[in-house]
Amino acid sequence: MHTIAMRITGCVALMVMGGCGGGGGGDDDAPPPAEPVVIDQSNAMEVTASVLGPVTLIRELGTGGGILPVALNDSAVSTISGAVYGKLRELIKPARYFQAVAAGGQGVQFAALEFGPFTEDCSVSGTLTLSASFADGSLQYLNVGDTVAAEFDRCDEGDGMVLDGGLRIEVLTRVAFDFQPPYTFGSEFTFSNLSITEGGETAAVSGGLMVQEATRDGVVFETELSGEQLSVAVNGDTELLRYFEMLGRYDDSDGSYSLEVRCPGERCARLESSGLNGFVDFGSIEPFAGAGDDAPFSGILSIVGGLAAGGLGPSALAAEALNANCVELRLDENGDSAIDWTQRTTWASLLAGVTDPC
Repeated sequence: MHTIAMRITGCVALMVMGGCGGGGGGDDDAPPPAEPVVIDQSNAMEVTASVLGPVTLIRELGTGGGILPVALNDSAVSTISGAVYGKLRELIKPARYFQAVAAGGQGVQFAALEFGPFTEDCSVSGTLTLSASFADGSLQYLNVGDTVAAEFDRCDEGDGMVLDGGLRIEVLTRVAFDFQPPYTFGSEFTFSNLSITEGGETAAVSGGLMVQEATRDGVVFETELSGEQLSVAVNGDTELLRYFEMLGRYDDSDGSYSLEVRCPGERCARLESSGLNGFVDFGSIEPFAGAGDDAPFSGILSIVGGLAAGGLGPSALAAEALNANCVELRLDENGDSAIDWTQRTTWASLLAGVTDPC
């Protein structure tokens, strides 16, 4: 079973820097209920699968070579941000050429530079309107406050997705435009009812996401995602991710990765879900660790729900990676710190909504 939360991974994180996995939705999608979900044996697997979407979101951003360098400097990527940066690159290259001619090799400094709005036809149908503002007119650096904005109008690039709505990217830290290591780069993404239609379904994404990527050597990358509110509406269901702070580490030399959901202070990340009919809070007890495309082989994630009738405290669930194939769920239904139910299953079965003991 593909939960809406798993689509947050496919249609939000990868929409920022990867590929999208479908969805559905519209303006009539109701907000999630504001009551905590009481976790019990009947819904423990569904709750866990729903939370795993946002948790693994950070891993999907950990592509070798860095997120933005790939989009800006390499061949065009058939993704949303890739399309945006690909078009931007097409504008920047001739601008750099004419500036170099004008400078005559004398190091002439250029004032702030504004691009657009320019409207380009998408490969199959629809349009992409792009605009950008750079404080450094020489285009050697991205500076704090630089912006790139894209407006999609039923844009079909032939990759199976049709995009509609707005995306704005604002630079939060200064970095050289060529992204040569070492660097630290932060940016904020704002989604304005950006919809993605794929396979006859449409997902509508709204809210904000801050992304910071850092590398010392171009081999090991650390990526942090944070935000106050990010929502995905699909087929009458809405999932809302709040107060999230997630850290991922990816080693391009061996494909190893780690994933952590931080809980600064007393507040952990929260997933509000109309599909679950409420919300749960979640955070890492031990970061997940894995390699390549495999599921994590170690790590523990804590999920806290509502208070069961007669319970001493909130219901709580721990999901522990035993190896890259198996995960163990341990449930405390009544908050007395005793384990009331345990289930071992494969990662694939958990995400598919079935039980396959391992």
